[in-house]
Amino acid sequence: MRKRTVLCFTAALLLGLLPLLASAETVLDLSQYSIVHLGDRKLVYQGPGKDYFRDGSAGVGATNDVRVYGTLGDWMMIGYVYSTDNFRVGWVEKPTSGMEIISQEDVGELSFEYVVRAVNDDCAMTYDPVFVSVRSLDLEKGDKVTLLCRLTKKWVYVEVSIKGKPSRGFLYADMLADVPVAADAAPLSPSGAGAKTVMRDMAAKTLEGNYAVFSGPGEGYNRAQGDPYAGFETKVTVHGTEGGWALISFSQDGVKHYGYLPQSLLPSMKNVKEMTIDRAACTALTDTPLRDAPAQAAAFTARVPSGTDLVFLCWSDKQKDWALVEYVSGGEKARGFVPADCLELQ
Repeated sequence: MRKRTVLCFTAALLLGLLPLLASAETVLDLSQYSIVHLGDRKLVYQGPGKDYFRDGSAGVGATNDVRVYGTLGDWMMIGYVYSTDNFRVGWVEKPTSGMEIISQEDVGELSFEYVVRAVNDDCAMTYDPVFVSVRSLDLEKGDKVTLLCRLTKKWVYVEVSIKGKPSRGFLYADMLADVPVAADAAPLSPSGAGAKTVMRDMAAKTLEGNYAVFSGPGEGYNRAQGDPYAGFETKVTVHGTEGGWALISFSQDGVKHYGYLPQSLLPSMKNVKEMTIDRAACTALTDTPLRDAPAQAAAFTARVPSGTDLVFLCWSDKQKDWALVEYVSGGEKARGFVPADCLELQ
């Protein structure tokens, strides 16, 4: 979970944990923490940012004993007593001064995975896995959550939406389906005559974590060569949403990438609209790679043989030099950009 952690397991332990770690290998250890006094009263949010849900008057006083499990940027993940005998895990901004360390452990920077899963039965998310004192949200079978990490065989840490705001909490692990969630495909348009949509910019966002980027709206899609990540504090352009996922673009080491993230991972999505796509039938005229950006030097997401049927989604810009298309073949599923002269719209 923390950068300092060395993952060394015996063969027996690996065999025991392998089914549980199939969808998230990151593990959070809440038994290791520092105890601090924060120096002044802090508001507590259910995630690392002010865009996250805050339950009523949730906060901690200057001299309250607070468990610090680790940090993420300018935020600390804490455990604290809320009301009488209620314990919660939440997030506060790092104090710039005045914090008093009562007992200290090596609790470094945290990292999470972000994978979308559905719950397999009616259940409840709770504010903590320590005392399990208060439910934070009731979930119904089939509801989608974003899996962040695992704690033990019993618990997982997830993110959902509460009253339009993202919120993090804990679920029993056996309530989580171990099957990737992907967006349902819309039907094809009858011909390529409607293939006129041009990708546009809708919003600029700054990421609050390190997220795996997929070539399409779901974990079943390929990732580009190098398994790209959009890093913490990366500024991204959002081009729209599709089935709970957002199409983004971002630059990394001077190279531009496009891909999809669950929209719950992006702050303040209320002004971002569903993306318009054409879904027109088309065919590859030559052997061609799908690229993760409209540029010849961009990384591949898949290689497409000549004559392959594809789905045209939209043009990358008004010049219509590059098209975003979808490719499905056997177990392979990918989206990427193809030069216009490599396509024939049917």
